[in-house]
Amino acid sequence: MNDTTRTTKDESYDVETDVESNTPLTPQRAHLQLAIDGMTCQACASRIEKVLNKKPSVYEVSVNFAGETANVDYDPTQTTPEQVTEWVNKTGFVANVQAADSLFAQTDEDTATQYPWRLIGLWVCLVPFLVGMVGMLAGFGMAWMPPVWVQFILATVVQFGLALPFYKSAWASIKGGLAIWMYWWSLVQ
Repeated sequence: MNDTTRTTKDESYDVETDVESNTPLTPQRAHLQLAIDGMTCQACASRIEKVLNKKPSVYEVSVNFAGETANVDYDPTQTTPEQVTEWVNKTGFVANVQAADSLFAQTDEDTATQYPWRLIGLWVCLVPFLVGMVGMLAGFGMAWMPPVWVQFILATVVQFGLALPFYKSAWASIKGGLAIWMYWWSLVQ
């Protein structure tokens, strides 16, 4: 800052003003689009917005849960895109910088079919239970249900293996304080 400028505090960010003409100088503003992996609900998007809005170098944040993207306006003189992605990663998600034209520049590798391995695993673990339930509906009682030890093993695989990303996100939400706030809000209403 030189002698002809001064900084005044605005509600959203610092604005440098020319002392002689008392006109605000244009603050430096950069736009960043992030691809975010690991969001499981709208509360995840709200948590990311909450964390980024607390940073003084961030002007505006908009997180889209359905599109798994975040649009961040920030001051490039105070922070870098790498630092913004690091802030998002600390909340328990994986953020990657997207190019501005990345929506239209998909390659065959990007659109290649990826198998939903977790979903396939869930269905494989579910089939023995479905067979047992069909047996109950047909009047055979518990005869078609798998043994209790098989039920325990399948339920353990589902709970602690296939549902692990959900639990990671829930833990990040608890650490971030959002889950506790939502619990208290549900008690008030």
